Amino acid sequence: MTTAPCALSAIVTVPTASPGPDGVGNFRPVITPELLRIRLLGGFTLSVGSRTVEADRWRLKKAMSLVKLLTLAPRHSLHREHVAEVLWPGVDAFEAAAAAAAGSEEPAAFRAAISLYAGDLLPENLYEEWAEERREDLLRSYRALLVGLGALYEKRGEYEKGIQTLKTAVARSMATDEEAHARLMRLYALSGRRLEAHRLYERLRNTLSRELGASPARATRNLYDAIRAGGVSETSQPARRSESPATHNLPVPLTSFVGRRKEVLAVERDPSMTRLMTLTGMGGSGKIRLALEVARGLVGTYAEGVWLVELAPLSDPALVARAAATTLGVREHPELTLTQATLGKFPVRGDC
Repeated sequence: MTTAPCALSAIVTVPTASPGPDGVGNFRPVITPELLRIRLLGGFTLSVGSRTVEADRWRLKKAMSLVKLLTLAPRHSLHREHVAEVLWPGVDAFEAAAAAAAGSEEPAAFRAAISLYAGDLLPENLYEEWAEERREDLLRSYRALLVGLGALYEKRGEYEKGIQTLKTAVARSMATDEEAHARLMRLYALSGRRLEAHRLYERLRNTLSRELGASPARATRNLYDAIRAGGVSETSQPARRSESPATHNLPVPLTSFVGRRKEVLAVERDPSMTRLMTLTGMGGSGKIRLALEVARGLVGTYAEGVWLVELAPLSDPALVARAAATTLGVREHPELTLTQATLGKFPVRGDC
């Protein structure tokens, strides 16, 4: 909820009655309430005590509009969604178009949504916490639209359009965003521009090493090796992360995942270098949410899929193997334990 204030507080400094050890008076802030008056009939005026705030003193016109909205609203309060709809109507339109494009295979739907993204949300409030999370969420949606449109162009064989779209995605993404880089590398290769694909990979590899102390993920390295060997062709399948129900059982997120990008990137790469990873932290710190977000990003990377095995309801460690086998669809074998049967269905590769 956003609520209009009825008074402002000014802080002034005055000497106290008791001197300090060195004989100099100590100073402390004294809060003096001052009356806030707002008039709307005959024109908008706002005064604090005896001082009138002139129109040219407002740094943002939308701030003045917000005060007017709150003044007119019943009980001087409005839901944040209502405020956003009135002051920034383009946000709702963009989100609606982005949602429509996500369920479409038509480039026109993606282009329509992308055209509504006129720029980052409130760039003049770049370091304000109240705007940062929303801005990043919208930017992520915009980047996802660009990558999705690039994938559609690749599927249709319109490589040059895909390259231009993905170049925008790379420019608007973090320098460590592998998905946009990998898709652009692939389209460069399909267009016969292997040198540009090589340069893009080297730039990504150097950035990951410098900023995260990491290497590109296995899927990106495999794509690069295929490009060097000339193995990327028009008939090969796109290096895309499929989300087929047959390859995962991850729950659908009810809200968007914002922030913690560095943690996601770091955790996403570690599975290629270890067989077991454990996330630790205080209760309620978001370990499960982070793990699920990373898992969703890895769907399509592993041929056997990405699977969630719920262990919280178990009270006996001996039940872990059965829970894993049930989730993975492993059937009991008369001559094998469940663990052996599971390992038989998903053999450990030499590069693990």
